[in-house]
Amino acid sequence: MADKGKQIQGIRVYILGEEYRIASEGDPAEVQRVAELVDSKMHELQSRQGSLPRGKVAVLAAMDIAAELLQERQLIDKMLKERQLITERAHESIGQLSRLIDERASLSATQTESSPLERHFRAPVARKQNLPAS
Repeated sequence: MADKGKQIQGIRVYILGEEYRIASEGDPAEVQRVAELVDSKMHELQSRQGSLPRGKVAVLAAMDIAAELLQERQLIDKMLKERQLITERAHESIGQLSRLIDERASLSATQTESSPLERHFRAPVARKQNLPAS
């Protein structure tokens, strides 16, 4: 059902030299780009296959375009799965880091008294003052 605010436009396109009027609510430039893709694909197939009937060229063009679309979708699906895996690994790493920080914070809170060795190295150094010459 069309929106009341949108008007359906008749867009004139040419495919294999034949004129077609396409009714669309979308962007006319986008419709033109789609028609140019179909026209280009049909010309390519016609030049490779010789003199095939227009209907067969159209079907072959549709098959080629559909195959390209499916390949793109598979690539996108693969990329989305890889992204999800990377995100899951990042969340795991953040969780581990958070646990380590919490552990370190709890260790620091429980260590109120320092060890004898720490006290030794932290003790102020007595300066030698006016010692008699030997």
